[in-house]
Amino acid sequence: MVPESDNAHYQTLKRVFDEQYKILNDNKIEINHGKEITAKSIQSPYDTECDFRIKTGKKTKGYSHNITETCDSENVVNLITDVQTTPATQADNEFLEWAQNY
Repeated sequence: MVPESDNAHYQTLKRVFDEQYKILNDNKIEINHGKEITAKSIQSPYDTECDFRIKTGKKTKGYSHNITETCDSENVVNLITDVQTTPATQADNEFLEWAQNY
């Protein structure tokens, strides 16, 4: 039998607890605030890969997407040629860097 501490679900919930709370010297639990929680912390136990970001004053939780399509003005049909999906903490210019190396 596998110990509970080796269970993936247990590990996820433990990580959420460790990132969101701290145990004080008197064994009381306190919520971590703002800057104490990193953007790479788990935003949802249901999706451990999504991240948090503030861009132009707007809070974003989840993923960033970049969609590339053809845009020939003579052709009325445009085709999607690439879709990139990354955690929200990735900077927008990294999509461009990736496309240049592609």
